[in-house]
Amino acid sequence: MLLLLASYVFYFLAGASYLPYIFVTTVSTYLIARKITSLQTVVDAYIKEHKKELSREERKEYKAKEKKKQWRLLLLCLFINIGILAVLKYTNFAISNVNTVLTTFGSSARLDFVDFVLPMGISFYTFQALSYVFDVYRGIIEVETDILKLTAYLSFFPQITSGPIVKARDFLPQLNVLHRLKKENVYSGLQLFLLGLTKKVVFADRIGVAVDAVYSAPAAYSSISVAFAVLGYALQIYCDFSGYSDMAIGLARIWGFDLGVNFNMPYLAKNPSDFWSRWHISLSSWFKEYVYIPLGGSRNGNFKTYRNLFITMLLSGIWHGASWTFVIWGVFHALYSVVHKLWKSSNAPKKNLSFVSTIANFLIICISWIVFRANDMTTMRDIFRG
Repeated sequence: MLLLLASYVFYFLAGASYLPYIFVTTVSTYLIARKITSLQTVVDAYIKEHKKELSREERKEYKAKEKKKQWRLLLLCLFINIGILAVLKYTNFAISNVNTVLTTFGSSARLDFVDFVLPMGISFYTFQALSYVFDVYRGIIEVETDILKLTAYLSFFPQITSGPIVKARDFLPQLNVLHRLKKENVYSGLQLFLLGLTKKVVFADRIGVAVDAVYSAPAAYSSISVAFAVLGYALQIYCDFSGYSDMAIGLARIWGFDLGVNFNMPYLAKNPSDFWSRWHISLSSWFKEYVYIPLGGSRNGNFKTYRNLFITMLLSGIWHGASWTFVIWGVFHALYSVVHKLWKSSNAPKKNLSFVSTIANFLIICISWIVFRANDMTTMRDIFRG
């Protein structure tokens, strides 16, 4: 209860207008998960009661019929949670593109932008809510009957703003343990928090000043300056993202909670697959488990594998922001992953040049960060020209 109160006070102070959205997400997720479980309970009870009367085919048909009801509930949860996220985060992006099309065809008509308030951390707690319902639907975890515990999970204040995205099966069991302050947790958690704070304030924010200057007017700088800005942003975004994660994980550890590891020296990766197993691990694993694998993963031939990669990386790009640059960034990483898989499956000689692979992969990632960082297509073009 104390943890829940602290989280909601934190969220309220960040913006009282944010509360209705997380409240709707929490309540809808709780009710739908309970309903999915109750349907499964009814199925199990009915089959057990009429086991002798029903043939194997009849039992199979009955299960399939009830599974459809559960599937509809899962779609309802997706519609509510993704719907809220999409409306708040992408409506103005859609309006902007419609206005561009109208201008292109010579129309003077314009759609007005909507003044939405984007709730803090909505992308993160939405994905946590969906992972919980997915796992309940798949029978991986039992439904949480205590709405206060589910609320504490979705609103956990150390990581609600910027992650990491913690799966319910990893976090909810920790709420069943009595947490007391322990000296070793306080020491190690505080050290990790200070490391993250240093990454963010001392490195990311300071490097960002120089990077912002170049990206605001790339044509005014030499090629060397632009190149250093590109390399500088690679360091800035790592210190920024991993710094936030370290602070969240450190704060949680002080209170005795384990949020896992979110970054593992990603720039030492040798290929795109290795990179995504090290960078923003909680997000990468979420897309792998709940998008890539359900689509079929790499199980149904090369074409479908590449298709699944494209869909997964495109959704990852869109998740990061409402801009065409994020869409292109997602497509870039999809192409890079496909090319790497094609090369691995080819008969080309493959020498063990791990150092060269690491440098090459890092430079390709730096190129992708140009697309990610650029505020618009014009800035992206000018940085590449520079």
